[in-house]
Amino acid sequence: MGASHARRVALMAIQPAYARRILAGLKKVEFRKRPLAEDVRTVLIYETAPTQRVIGTFTVAAVEILPPAELWSRFSDVAGIDYDDFRAYYSSTSSAVALRVANPAALERPVPLGALRPVPAVPQSFVYLDASILDQVRATQPPERDLRRLRRATAQAAFRPLQLLRRAAQPGPALRHGLPVPSRSVPSTLSSVVSPAMGLMRGQGGARVDRVQTGPVAQFGSER
Repeated sequence: MGASHARRVALMAIQPAYARRILAGLKKVEFRKRPLAEDVRTVLIYETAPTQRVIGTFTVAAVEILPPAELWSRFSDVAGIDYDDFRAYYSSTSSAVALRVANPAALERPVPLGALRPVPAVPQSFVYLDASILDQVRATQPPERDLRRLRRATAQAAFRPLQLLRRAAQPGPALRHGLPVPSRSVPSTLSSVVSPAMGLMRGQGGARVDRVQTGPVAQFGSER
């Protein structure tokens, strides 16, 4: 969430399903019945009930104003909304607005409106706020060092079950000495999780297993 040189931003109410699609990059246009002011390019996403928090931001890359049918024809593949809902939304108007979404960014900690000063009104569609509100939102987020620690802990927590599975897949005494391994020596629930490796270890009908190769279970990229 970068600094904005504009004097205003928009606080926009978006239903949870659509808000999450925007942040996931699946919904690349946000439909409205009226455009934003020309000086506004940053949108704070206020996810409506039950969340009722600011959960992220996006930049308005462009604004398209067209008849609803033409707007749907142009953006249906990135609309992130069903046609029936789109048609119902514009049932009483002949003009439709599409805000083209760029740079969607989720907040690590969703922010309730009550944490901001002055406390903004809950938007029905969108309201304008002074751009300094971005500094307040940024101040509620964990420091970068805490984010790195959180990502590391999350990666370790995800890797731990894989380590346990890998240990379970290591060859025991029977395998090391090339002895027959009965199929019942591996629990069925575990073999279903690591079926390729465990299939080799069990053999077929007590067949002789001379060698088992093991390798890395998962690799994680560097921290961002």
